[in-house]
Amino acid sequence: PVIRAPEGWGVATGGADVVIAIVYTGCDMDHPDLIGRYYVNPGEVPGNHFDDDGNGFADDVSGWDFQNDTPDANPEPDGADDDGNGEPDDQVSHGTLVAGIACATGNNGWGVAGMNWGARILPVQVFPDDGGSSVSQVIEGIDYAVGMGVDIINLSLGGSYAQSFTPAIANAYNHGILVVSAAGNAGSELKDAQATWESPVCNDGVIGVDNNVFGVGATDANDIIGSFSNFDGSSARTFVECCAPGQAIYGPAFYAPSFSHLNSYFYHNTGTSFAAPMVSGLAAIILSQNPGYTHNQLRAAIAGACDDIDTLNPGFEEKLGAGRINVARALGVPLVPRPPRDVQA
Repeated sequence: PVIRAPEGWGVATGGADVVIAIVYTGCDMDHPDLIGRYYVNPGEVPGNHFDDDGNGFADDVSGWDFQNDTPDANPEPDGADDDGNGEPDDQVSHGTLVAGIACATGNNGWGVAGMNWGARILPVQVFPDDGGSSVSQVIEGIDYAVGMGVDIINLSLGGSYAQSFTPAIANAYNHGILVVSAAGNAGSELKDAQATWESPVCNDGVIGVDNNVFGVGATDANDIIGSFSNFDGSSARTFVECCAPGQAIYGPAFYAPSFSHLNSYFYHNTGTSFAAPMVSGLAAIILSQNPGYTHNQLRAAIAGACDDIDTLNPGFEEKLGAGRINVARALGVPLVPRPPRDVQA
């Protein structure tokens, strides 16, 4: 309700003509709220161990696992705490939740509703079940998504700034793809100085000239910026271009009941990683309604419809992009102004 999604869904819920690549930790391919939502590559014959479409990936019917070099983008939990942070398999459900926030089937009498009820998901696994990944492997995943001709690439990931992301993201941009990235969870101000940057949200290209990444910060249910969310103090203000809810977001989890910590179809998590797919899902709805839109028109449609939340976030004025997304306004719904939240005489 905060982002006015119900009113927006009265206009449109998305269509199967738009494909969103989820470049992350893989997705639960059998999750009941995501079944039928995965992209199917028409150029591949399933299970014949042959690269029918000649793209270098045999049997990539529904995505690719770059962690294990297989066409199975399902995560692979083993119950071990590989990175020693006290949480075994702590990456396993991340990609499924991101996919669900963007595209869980709505109005089906079960589970949750994602932002977009019609778009197709291309799962691209670039992380293991527990711990981090290499920049080069993530770039491989981005390049694969570009080669598959997706419309939107969702990057719910982040870390230290790496220049090597820039050419890969520029390539996606030059192919007309909207690249949506989480702003990052360091609670830091992204400024002009490269020492403050994180990747991939800051891999826009030449600052003040290029703007190849659509960065998304995270807010809570009261439109307050998350203490963990990065924000934008750069002169160009193109690192964080909008915000979306990212606090305690509930949605699909990877279901593997043989592991006690993976015995539920749903869970919740917090971070800018879970704000980004709301924007990706909204962009996909807008693109279905306006199939001729360019990535820059999608960007403008989302940013132009945002609600200004600066007054609710003193000290962060003009550092939260255009504000918090408004689904209904982005889809052309004439909205009655909300009652004022705080009134002083």
